[in-house]
Amino acid sequence: MITTRFACLALTLAVATPALAAPRLTDSQFVQASRCQALAKASSLGAGDAAAFSALIKTQRQGRADYIVEKASGAASAASGQARRADDAAKADLIAERDGACQALLAR
Repeated sequence: MITTRFACLALTLAVATPALAAPRLTDSQFVQASRCQALAKASSLGAGDAAAFSALIKTQRQGRADYIVEKASGAASAASGQARRADDAAKADLIAERDGACQALLAR
């Protein structure tokens, strides 16, 4: 009886565990998430949720090709530079990106 219960519990957990795992981002979404992290960290754009993007990138980095990780790093550097040099109109666009498209990545 205990063995049957244990087997049912193990089967339930085995089926439920993949459903709880975060879906894997595509390579382009991973690069975008890295850009979003840089926008969230940019002090010139105001407060952003950089910790959420850091956690997302950390979990999604596993198994990525080196050139994708390098591309993501380049996108983050470019976004940081854009945020530093942005005038008021460009800042508004970057904030809209951070608070719109970037938040959609976190909601996945």
